[in-house]
Amino acid sequence: MPRRSRRALLAAAVTGFAGVAAGCGAPSNSSRTAESPARRLRGKSIFVADAVTIRVDDVRRVNDPTDADLAVFAATEDEETVRSALAAETIVAVVGEDARLTVERACDADGRSYGFCSDSWSADMNVVAAVPHSTRLETHVYTDVSVPDELPWALGETFSTGGSDCAGIDSLAAVPANAADSLTPVGASRIRSRTRPGGFDRWDRVQVATGPKRAWLVLETTATIVGGRDGFDADTVRLVDHFDQRLEGVDTAAHPADKVEIRTRGDRSEDAADHSFHPTSDAAHRSFTACQRAVVTVPELPEPFSYTANGRFRWRNPGFFDDDHWHHHTPGQAMWYLRPSDPFRR
Repeated sequence: MPRRSRRALLAAAVTGFAGVAAGCGAPSNSSRTAESPARRLRGKSIFVADAVTIRVDDVRRVNDPTDADLAVFAATEDEETVRSALAAETIVAVVGEDARLTVERACDADGRSYGFCSDSWSADMNVVAAVPHSTRLETHVYTDVSVPDELPWALGETFSTGGSDCAGIDSLAAVPANAADSLTPVGASRIRSRTRPGGFDRWDRVQVATGPKRAWLVLETTATIVGGRDGFDADTVRLVDHFDQRLEGVDTAAHPADKVEIRTRGDRSEDAADHSFHPTSDAAHRSFTACQRAVVTVPELPEPFSYTANGRFRWRNPGFFDDDHWHHHTPGQAMWYLRPSDPFRR
């Protein structure tokens, strides 16, 4: 891991995901109602290690993880077993307090590009998954999952390809036209959680394009907030990214149907992308997706590529005299490992 910048060190001082809100504390499983489990698991073949307990129907159990659509391991599993499943193009999920470390080691041994959109660690990151693609791995971190009751929900989410609501909006910034055709995906990384007031789903996606004298790194973040529990509305999403590289351009969007006001914060001249998103319709107060795309340039591709990132989510429960707010953050430094075998390094 490279030596961190001053900004990154300041961000790393904030660990964990849950923020304290007025009248609220960390997320609690007891106040949530389980969503319909395992809808995406139906008809899938699943390997489940002996140390993992899972209650799910309508799936086909197999004895070999390399023959499964999804392999579920305990955090105590050795990285080589997990890596072998990834090599067979099996989605892997690891359950337990050290799930993040086990998956990260397996991804590193696999050899394909991968990343995590936050290097923060906490005990509630108890389900972590990696989804193999041809030249890259996609990582999922699920926080505060009650095992085994909510495990089917988290495992079903690994088959989701969400977070792309704004992918087709033309106003988002892009690299120069002469490099755009060579954009190559590095990977995607996700943080997903269900909290007392609702939930959130953050995706970071990185692409790379190279030219004769410099390279472009494109970061797209989509963050969905969901309200509707215990009287709480979706109130604000704020996306903050700090780069050590030169920030060439940044743009934001929300789906037009969501009716969301976007406010610019911070100073781009300091290589920072910082925007907040505020719903202006009843539908958006139930759920909306915020999108931010940033383009940075470098004389050569860094190894790894990192930036200080934070997704900040706020819910509001309107009161007669005062409103009650609930906050949740995803702080930390994003780390992306660009492998020598990738097309943009040839």
